[in-house]
Amino acid sequence: MKKSTILSALLAAASIANAHAGEFEGTYAGLFLGSNTSSASNLSDKNSSYLGLKAGYSWNFDQFLLGAEGFYDAHDQSYTKDDAGVDARLGLPLDRWLPYVKLGMAATTPGERLHGGVGVEYSLTDSWSLNAEWTADSKDTDGVNNKNSNIGIGLNYQYGGARRSAAAERAAADKAAAERVAAEKAAAERLAAEKAAAEKALAGKSAAEKAAYEKAAAERAAAEKAAAEKAAASKKAADPTYKTVYDEKKITLEGTSFASGSSVLNRSASAGLDKAIEFANNNKEADLVVSGYTDDLGDAAKNVKLSAARADAVKNYLIKQGVAAERLSSKGEGAANPVADNKTAAGRAKNRRVEINAVVKEAKQVLVP
Repeated sequence: MKKSTILSALLAAASIANAHAGEFEGTYAGLFLGSNTSSASNLSDKNSSYLGLKAGYSWNFDQFLLGAEGFYDAHDQSYTKDDAGVDARLGLPLDRWLPYVKLGMAATTPGERLHGGVGVEYSLTDSWSLNAEWTADSKDTDGVNNKNSNIGIGLNYQYGGARRSAAAERAAADKAAAERVAAEKAAAERLAAEKAAAEKALAGKSAAEKAAYEKAAAERAAAEKAAAEKAAASKKAADPTYKTVYDEKKITLEGTSFASGSSVLNRSASAGLDKAIEFANNNKEADLVVSGYTDDLGDAAKNVKLSAARADAVKNYLIKQGVAAERLSSKGEGAANPVADNKTAAGRAKNRRVEINAVVKEAKQVLVP
């Protein structure tokens, strides 16, 4: 197909196209992979693949894009060797597509010659596009006609694409803001006009009619307020919140579980300890604190040490019965916090004890007032 025919077709299409040249306007550079077929008179054709470079600039002229593009084709296996040159490029942007024709000059062996072709570019993003094109050139030298036919696919980078996109976004945001302001202004003007009309209508009424009008307006406002409060109360009642309440449960082993001055558990302690194990198994989330106590006889420091040994004895028993060690802690309190009178034997026996304390979490639904 002749170049003039292709150009005429593009010019005819321009009259009905909805062009978007902004995406392709500006400076660009690209890398492409080409396939070259080279021929010379009375010689076999040569075929080779090659890499090429291009760079150019495009201007937006109404529906069309006009640009200048420099290129370098590294097909050194052809009859014409490497080619470099400059083409003028005319395109018709169609949304993300840019079909174009190009015509210019190429130079190297066998000299300067016309170079032209057709192609299409597709915009991937604001900055990147894919490019496919066909180009050809021909030169007669010393009775030998040298021809090149190239097909290439490449990737172009458009400088300033991100800035154009940001500018377009800012313009769209400014337009939306202006439209919002205009809408708010129109709404305010409409309300003002309605208020003025109501005041004008009220001005012509008698005192009794004005009073009735104002009373009806007040009743309507009160009804709207009551309805809003009722709706808010209904929503709050239908949407209760939850809070966690912590209850403390205490298990106490009395002093008869230990002999005086001893940290060895008596057989009678098993019943109380079995209750502690049952509680631990039924409340997996609860941690248990084992506290040992003594009566007030003897040295205070020794009593603290003895009470700690008693607490450890209970803790170890619970671990052997399957209670996880990380849920248990123990401490010795000595003669602190007596539960009975240390002046009597019966009171001192009650004070020689171990307490197992636990905190149980119980979730309750509580309506926030």
